Amino acid sequence: FLLLAILAFNYLQAYRFAKDSFYERLEEKALDVANFSSKDIAIRKLQNPQRRNLSLPSEEIYVFDSASLIHYYGKGEWKPEQGLLNLLKTNGRIETAEGRREILGFILNANGRRYLILASAIDEVGRSKLANLAWSMLFSFLIFQVFVVLAGFYLSKNALEPIQSVISQVKNIT
Repeated sequence: FLLLAILAFNYLQAYRFAKDSFYERLEEKALDVANFSSKDIAIRKLQNPQRRNLSLPSEEIYVFDSASLIHYYGKGEWKPEQGLLNLLKTNGRIETAEGRREILGFILNANGRRYLILASAIDEVGRSKLANLAWSMLFSFLIFQVFVVLAGFYLSKNALEPIQSVISQVKNIT
């Protein structure tokens, strides 16, 4: 079961890396939108920050001021609840999930103002890669187990052969 423990450890490391990487991409995207939304409203109407960078699946970004008034929001497929904003105000940074949706929240100080940023998306690529990794690890584990069982039979047979030889010699003597 040492192999199983090693595979589980490797999977957890890959999971942690994929999650951290996704939150970094989500934060970069949110910062791009937040910096954009803190500028003049006339400029905001001329450009769409979501078209400047590759969007994440089901991406939603909200920018609130310190009074929880919305300055920017995405497509509106996901709407943050007030409790999430309160948690962000209390903790200063949050990383959580609602079902398959990953949610990142942080506070940004810009232009002498305080903004609450909530960004969310679904990490389809990361989840797909982790699922593939899990299947390949399971397959490798099963193949290794078959190899260990076959090697055990072969080695036990060879280890018992000298004893069988002694038993047959004793039978020939008597």
